[in-house]
Amino acid sequence: ARRTTTTIPIVMSGVDDPVGRGLIASLARPGGNVTGLASTAREMNEKLLSLVRDLLPQASSVAVLYDTNDVDGSSILKKIQSAAKSAGLGVLPAAAQRPADVEPAIAAARKQGVQVLLVLPSSMLIPNWVADLALRNRLPMVSTAAGYAFDGGLLAYTDDRNAVFDRVAFFVDRILKGAKPADMPVELPAKFRLILNDRTAQSLGLPIPKSIELVAERIQ
Repeated sequence: ARRTTTTIPIVMSGVDDPVGRGLIASLARPGGNVTGLASTAREMNEKLLSLVRDLLPQASSVAVLYDTNDVDGSSILKKIQSAAKSAGLGVLPAAAQRPADVEPAIAAARKQGVQVLLVLPSSMLIPNWVADLALRNRLPMVSTAAGYAFDGGLLAYTDDRNAVFDRVAFFVDRILKGAKPADMPVELPAKFRLILNDRTAQSLGLPIPKSIELVAERIQ
């Protein structure tokens, strides 16, 4: 969209590193026709790894399942690898280019001894399908997208999409009233959710620490 027009206002949400992509000049002063909300993928994945540490203190490694067709996949994987070092976790990339690659990738990760499966959200990696494969391989599955917890994964740490879309509407409203995107600072999500699937935790025989029980939205 940005390549197509430099005049029609564009309001984004969930875009990773919009400055690095050349969409805006800076978060504070976008400078063009694009504004809205950027992604906090790095911070959410850092928090997710911290929660993995709380849930599975004996875990030493995590497999990261990602869609190689997703333009964000490789860059987010690098950020996870950096954050994992701080958490004392090894990272095994589990790449999938097509649906037929997913099941072998998860099985191979399990065979190599990883204790957790972290899934980067993708339209190809359908939540209930991937969650079922993870359970078959006895791998707790975590993600930064709520659907992966609701559909059978163990845990998700995600931005509050309702709050994000409220802010998107705010940007659209202001632009329709005459504000210029160039002058509207790009925001980061401010509200987050921790979602825990109790049924999956029980299936995997995992005790839930009080620190997580007290703040998580529980799915029975």
